[in-house]
Amino acid sequence: MRSLLIAELKLQSRHWIWLLAMVLTFAFGAFVINKQTPDMDIDVSGAFFLIKTFAIQLLLLPVLVAIFSAQATIRDFDSDMASIVYASSTKLTQVLFARFFALFILCWCVYLSFALGILGGLTTQSLDSFSLPIASLSWALFVLALPNVLLVCAIFFAIGLYGKRSIYLYLNACLLFFAYQFFLTINGSPLMASRVAVSADLSSLYAWLDPFALSTYFEQVRQWQPSDKNTLLPTFDVTLLTNRIAVVLAALLVTGYAIIHHVQHFKVDTIQDERVLLPHWIKRVKLGLTRTLALTFIARLSDKLPVYSVLTIARKEWQLSFKTKTFFAMCCALIFLISSEVYFGYIHLENLGTSAIASTLITVNRYIADILPRFGGLFMLFLAAELCWRDQQSKVKPLIDSTRVSNVALFFGRLLALCFVPLFFITLSIIVSIVMQSVNGGDIDLNMYVSMYFFFGLPMIWLATLCVGVHALLPNKYLALGLIFALFVSLETSVLQSFGLEHPLWTLGQLPLLSYSEFVGFGAEVDAFVGYLSFRYSLLIVLSLIAFKFFRRGEELSSAFTSPVLWHRREKVILICGAVALVITLGNVVYQTWYIGHYQSSSDRHVWKASYEKKYAYLKDQPSLAVEKITTIVELMPNERRLAVDATYQLINRSDNAISQLVFSTPLPFNYRHVNVENAKQVSFDHVHQTHIYAFEQPIQPGETAAISVVADYQQNGYLGVPGDNVLTSNYSYIRFLRYLPFFGYVKHYQLTNNGLREKFALPKLTHNTLEQDLEKYQGDMSELYDWAILDTTIVTNEDHIAFAPGELVKQWQEGHRKAFQYRTRGKVRNIGHIVSHNLPVKTAEIAHTSVDVYYPENKEAYATLHLSAITDALRYGNEHFGAIKANNLRLVPVAGFFPATGYALPNSIFIGEGVGFHVDLSNEDGFDHLYRRTVHEVAHQWWGHGLNGAATEGEAVLVETLAKYTEMVLLTRKYGDDYVKQLIKYEQQRYFSGRSRTNINELPLYRGDENYLIYSKGAAAMYALKQQLGEAAINKALRKLVTLHSYPNKPATTLDFIAYLMADKTAKQQQLVQSWFKEVVIHDVEISRAELSKTEQGYVINVCLQDNKTDLTTVKLSAFTDDQKLIANTNIVANAKQGTNTCDLWQLETKPSHIEVDSALLLLDSNRENNQFYFP
Repeated sequence: MRSLLIAELKLQSRHWIWLLAMVLTFAFGAFVINKQTPDMDIDVSGAFFLIKTFAIQLLLLPVLVAIFSAQATIRDFDSDMASIVYASSTKLTQVLFARFFALFILCWCVYLSFALGILGGLTTQSLDSFSLPIASLSWALFVLALPNVLLVCAIFFAIGLYGKRSIYLYLNACLLFFAYQFFLTINGSPLMASRVAVSADLSSLYAWLDPFALSTYFEQVRQWQPSDKNTLLPTFDVTLLTNRIAVVLAALLVTGYAIIHHVQHFKVDTIQDERVLLPHWIKRVKLGLTRTLALTFIARLSDKLPVYSVLTIARKEWQLSFKTKTFFAMCCALIFLISSEVYFGYIHLENLGTSAIASTLITVNRYIADILPRFGGLFMLFLAAELCWRDQQSKVKPLIDSTRVSNVALFFGRLLALCFVPLFFITLSIIVSIVMQSVNGGDIDLNMYVSMYFFFGLPMIWLATLCVGVHALLPNKYLALGLIFALFVSLETSVLQSFGLEHPLWTLGQLPLLSYSEFVGFGAEVDAFVGYLSFRYSLLIVLSLIAFKFFRRGEELSSAFTSPVLWHRREKVILICGAVALVITLGNVVYQTWYIGHYQSSSDRHVWKASYEKKYAYLKDQPSLAVEKITTIVELMPNERRLAVDATYQLINRSDNAISQLVFSTPLPFNYRHVNVENAKQVSFDHVHQTHIYAFEQPIQPGETAAISVVADYQQNGYLGVPGDNVLTSNYSYIRFLRYLPFFGYVKHYQLTNNGLREKFALPKLTHNTLEQDLEKYQGDMSELYDWAILDTTIVTNEDHIAFAPGELVKQWQEGHRKAFQYRTRGKVRNIGHIVSHNLPVKTAEIAHTSVDVYYPENKEAYATLHLSAITDALRYGNEHFGAIKANNLRLVPVAGFFPATGYALPNSIFIGEGVGFHVDLSNEDGFDHLYRRTVHEVAHQWWGHGLNGAATEGEAVLVETLAKYTEMVLLTRKYGDDYVKQLIKYEQQRYFSGRSRTNINELPLYRGDENYLIYSKGAAAMYALKQQLGEAAINKALRKLVTLHSYPNKPATTLDFIAYLMADKTAKQQQLVQSWFKEVVIHDVEISRAELSKTEQGYVINVCLQDNKTDLTTVKLSAFTDDQKLIANTNIVANAKQGTNTCDLWQLETKPSHIEVDSALLLLDSNRENNQFYFP
């Protein structure tokens, strides 16, 4: 056995694929580390970062093992050596076990090489405190990687022995790859960008079941802070130890069963050898003769009917490749993936049971961006290899080459057969989608489904043609397959961007990720899609013709390619036309990305920012003029996806000193054609940074004003993606001007914020003041940081459009075949100018002296009514308890998938995601009403954010988002009751602990926070607890005072002001409660360690003992419930127990309880609520 294993290791390790994998993984490990620019509290050399890095690489394990398994399992069948191996005197079980363990060792060595690459990368970094993380890498290699590699090797070794064909290995690798990612998505893994928040019970279950133990690991570190993640290694608790042992045992069982089963069915002696192998040769000869006779017949028709011969060969190839169990299995897998994704999209629009209607939008957006193109693409990769090399592997290629059938028929017949795959998959996807919609009562948009053949069929046909061409060009199947796979990965992922190859041309024209909208369609990305696809097809014409001329007949390469005389005139014309088209389309991509899109790579952007700061750092502490009023005229051409802006700024000197010059920047991609500063002359213009310096003829004295006018235009094309803050389409346009109109003075967001990059460019380390330091710096008043202005906006747009901007409608008029609207704010608002132009229907109402417009997609008026009802509740409550809203009109408009948020508020405007706002299943009474919650939340921002504008310092986001969360919580309570809201608070507490485990920064107290898990989740939990314990009236009193004293133009508020108003007139205990939530980080883990129920004459007595495993226990509420969850009674357990110490008490009840629960009112942040309940037998 030992000699067999050594021989197998020598044989398999000499294969060039393994050697290449070792080199690449080592280089990639070093690259991953050296690409990091640490600026947070997570160390690159820390345990968590390294283990997580390993976890990400383990996702590729099925692909890696599948490639190596072919060498270990099917080489005997490929080389017709099975009879010799099986008839040898060596025990077949020993041979197979030796091959399996050699496969396992070599695959694990690949990850060892990755670990060595990480070590090499770390040694080249200049870290402040650094020691080789041997323990962390050893844990990743031996606890994570080793059992996982063993299991996957066992699975693919069994597949290889059973299937005896490499395509089975590759296709199953794809299935396992997608299936495990789906598993990680539904269990809320931090490795997935799109994930589902799950309960603690489900997280624990997934931790047990995860075959790779990634869920097990992340569940264990879920409550760790960055400081813990840098130093601690996971412990071998029961779950992890059981999981790893189970995986190893499962791997050994699978391997043993596969080998024994294989030996029993294929163990042969000399006589058996003839019986088993003879049918194999008969089958091969039959295949060769059949194909030869068929091709001979086709050759007779080739001269007169070339198209018929191509179609006939395509049909034959289709029958051989697609009328198989493999293709049927792939179709079943695709049906399962799409149907499960769509079903999951229906039942899980949002958390807490909110489901979606079975609309076409919800249906197709579940799979068009990833499953369909990636699953179909990977299948075509492997199928193309089998199709193009089938004759060689079957040893019938000499017979095929001897026929008179033309190269055209052979080459394009195979190509046509392969091109049927994407069309078939798209058709299958459409059928599954329509069936799913029909079963669930959805409206079917047939036009959208037909368009899928264009938007997804053409790219996949391009890939199919590329596969055939590459296999024709290269002399080795695996070399061609590896090249195509590498190209496919670069096209479908951002791997090239990691190496600094970011321009779309590096990926042969990066096609945009399409998402469908009912009122935009694919309009935001169509221009770029067509441009890039035209470039790809132009390139493909040239490459396909060259590949066709390289098409091999016989043992030697035809001289047709090398001899221009043998090129037919038609082929020369096609080549010239393809070359011309390639030059034109390439020029178009270059023009659209560099000239129109002003392309800039990440590294170029870093250099640009560093040079800006070095050149203009002297401006940081110099006063600049502030914006007082902006008058803007926007000529919008939606059909052409462009606009022109003519803006006039009124500036004022709010400083105490005269200002003699004006420095401002005119950002790209707006093309500024004219700039004029009143009573000033231009001193310089920095073309690189688009920075202007003007000197005033007379210095602007304090309180005096100046004027500047600019004229600019903008063309959107989507070639560099569609930004979240602007989209221009024929029937819907939105732009927020914050990033595009001039910046005055030193532009802080042009700075590099990552201190690792700053060190690289010799810039001083960037430090951030605490809230207290800022208060000291500005002497308690940060009014000079206000950026509020009067906005006067005129929009000229299409005749059939409605347009709006901040403020109220001043007038509306017609300009020829175009329509114009003028809006003006009553007073100053936050300087976030924006416009929206669309042709959506509207539902209007007058609510509390505020005009409300709700725009909605066609046939969605019922949703508009619900949004209008939510807006009514929010306006009435806010006006009564916080103060009258400043806006006299409010507009709600849906936004498509290009928008970066599901809800967003601007002055006078609310944007709600199309899916979550207008595709909710209203018949699902069990789902949480997120539509109402989200709408009132965004309306609340007209007070919190656009009424009260917090000081630009730590905690500013708390005064925006946490107070909006409070408003939504109060209104939900009034509409549905406190028990309903407790569902949300429990979910927010889970999100808090989940976000706390994922952050790269050590947790700050809430009053200084700006991370989402603090300002949304902890903020909601804090305000709910305070509302329960201080009362709604007391909180509203503090909020009204906050709005009254700190709305513009009064001194901006800080969270310390809010805390002071909350604590006013409160008892010492209540003040401590406020301090605990806002100024401290307090985590509980209260556990009912023991409980005994005894019957007495007066009823029942509970002897209960509690302890807090996280902090000291003071007072906690204990509740008793019946079997049907009805509350019997509450009691407060008063204790002064230290952390981990029991405190016991007796509790008398009249009614027998089924169970008791600690903190059922959710007044504490309890990290483990599983031990908060105790059920009596």
